[in-house]
Amino acid sequence: QNHGLHGAIVLARACAALAVGLFVGALTGRSLPAFIVGAIVMAILFMGSGLAREGWASSQPTVVIDGETGNAFDGQVVGLGWLDQTGTIHPYTDGASLAPPTVEGDVDEWLMANGYEQVQLGITVQTARAWVPIEVAGWLVLSVAFLGAGAIVVSRRRPT
Repeated sequence: QNHGLHGAIVLARACAALAVGLFVGALTGRSLPAFIVGAIVMAILFMGSGLAREGWASSQPTVVIDGETGNAFDGQVVGLGWLDQTGTIHPYTDGASLAPPTVEGDVDEWLMANGYEQVQLGITVQTARAWVPIEVAGWLVLSVAFLGAGAIVVSRRRPT
């Protein structure tokens, strides 16, 4: 669950933060505005990487998380689903289509009363770890791009 809090991802993010700071500093020529804008840009990039990770994780093969050991699950939870009597997993959002159209009231209650079990879905820790090199590569590419852009800004400011 804490795959982004230690290791290579942290170093890659730090490189990107430095590169963004250098680029914005070269662009503005002032320390405080560069710090503020750099922090905002990094926050946006950080949120974007989280959204990308969620999108990637939700496209991976999922497993049903056992309700008894749910807190001990070391992978990444990606959502909810409905488990029917045959063992087929249906997306949680398909709940309304699983119930007959005549059902009034809470569809979730009807499904649970008619043999469907609401389950948590997740990806295994091995699958989740496959994201690490993808994210590290993304942050390093951004670092190189911002350093290159900063070098171009600085070279254009120098008198010839």
